[in-house]
Amino acid sequence: MMNDPITKVMQDASEIVRYDEVGIPLYIREGLLSSYPDHRALCHWHEDIEWVQIRSGQMNYYINGKRVLLNAGEAIIVNSRQMHYGYSENGQECDFICILCHPKILTANSVLYQSYITPVLSNPALEYLHLKPENPEDTEALQTLPEILRLKKEQPTAYEIEAAALLSLLWCRLLRTHPMMPDGNTAVSQDPDLLIQRDMVSYIYSHYSESINLEEIAAAGKVCRNKCCQIFRRYLCQSPIDFLNHYRLEVSCHLLNTTKMSIAEICTACGFNHQSYYSKIFLRTYHCTPRDFRKRAESPANITGFFLYTFFVKKKEEFARHFPIPVIIKLQMVVALNLTKNTIFSIYFTRRMNMVKKFVYGPHLKPKLFVKRDPLFRRKPD
Repeated sequence: MMNDPITKVMQDASEIVRYDEVGIPLYIREGLLSSYPDHRALCHWHEDIEWVQIRSGQMNYYINGKRVLLNAGEAIIVNSRQMHYGYSENGQECDFICILCHPKILTANSVLYQSYITPVLSNPALEYLHLKPENPEDTEALQTLPEILRLKKEQPTAYEIEAAALLSLLWCRLLRTHPMMPDGNTAVSQDPDLLIQRDMVSYIYSHYSESINLEEIAAAGKVCRNKCCQIFRRYLCQSPIDFLNHYRLEVSCHLLNTTKMSIAEICTACGFNHQSYYSKIFLRTYHCTPRDFRKRAESPANITGFFLYTFFVKKKEEFARHFPIPVIIKLQMVVALNLTKNTIFSIYFTRRMNMVKKFVYGPHLKPKLFVKRDPLFRRKPD
C-alpha cells in the first residue's frame, strides 16, 4: 500500500513504485494511515512483492475482495499483481512498516528464479500470507522486517545488499514453512468479477478528468449498473462514484501541492463540474478547504500541529472514556495555543473552535464562558 501520499497510478491501475535508489528495486518506509485521505490508500496493484507489518493500531487490508484485519505485531505479504489497499474502518491511527521489492532482487540466478520464485508469483491460490506472532514459524519474518527498516534508517555501507540478502533469506524460510508453491492437484480459477473490477478501476484512472457517470463505468466492465455497484461494494467497500471522487481528490491534492494552478482550474482538471461541490467534498474529506490545504502545504512545519489538533477533535469520544474532561481541555488548548501563531492553523482553529466548545462544555453554554473559565486563555500572550 505504498502510494505516499499521492499514488502514481497507471491507466491499468498499476502503481509506479518510486524505489529508494535508482536501479535498486527496493522500497523501505514507515508510515501512518492518517497520511492518507480518510485513512484509506488507493486501490492498486504492482509487480513488486509487498511486505506490511503493523507496529501499533490496526489496519484493514483488502486483497482481491478479501478483507484481512491486521493487529499490532502482525504482518502481511501480498503476492505480485494483486489488487489491494489498506485502510482504517473507523479512522483509527495505524503505524506500519511497508517494504516493496521487485522479485528479481531475490536472486540473480535465472535457474533459481524459475525454480523458486516464478512458481510462487504465478500461483493463483497464493494471494497473500498473513503472519502472526503467536505462530512460531512466523517469528523470524516478524523480526526481520524491523531489522530491514533499521538498515534503511542507519544506512551503513552497502546496506542495500544486506537488506536484499535478508529478504532472500526470509523468502527461503517462508518457502519451507508455508504452502507457497502451487499444488498441481488443485485447480484454482480466477474470479471473473475481479477482472471486471480491474477494468472498471482502470477506466476511472484513465478518464477521471472527464465528466463520466455510472453507466460509463459499468460499460467499461461490460456489466449493468447494478452489477457494477455490487462489484465495487464487494471489492472496495465503496460505490463507483465515491471511488471516482476519492481518486479525483487525491489528484487535486497533488496539483495543489505541486502546481500554481488556480482552485477553479484544478477543479476542472480533476473532472468536477462545480467548484462548490468540489469544495464541499474536499472539506468533508480533509476537514479544510482546498485553499487552506494549499497554505498548509506551503508551510511544512505546520503539518504536524494541524493533524495533532485534528486528532484531538476526531477522537474526543475515545479520549472521554479514558481521561476526565479537564485533562482533555488542557490537551486540546495547549496544542491550539502553541499553533495559533502560524497562518494555516489560525484559519483552521477559528473554524473548528465552536465544535470544540460544544464538546468540552456542552451545547447549552455560551461561547464566552469557554474563554473565561479556562485559565489557559487568561494568560498574557507571549
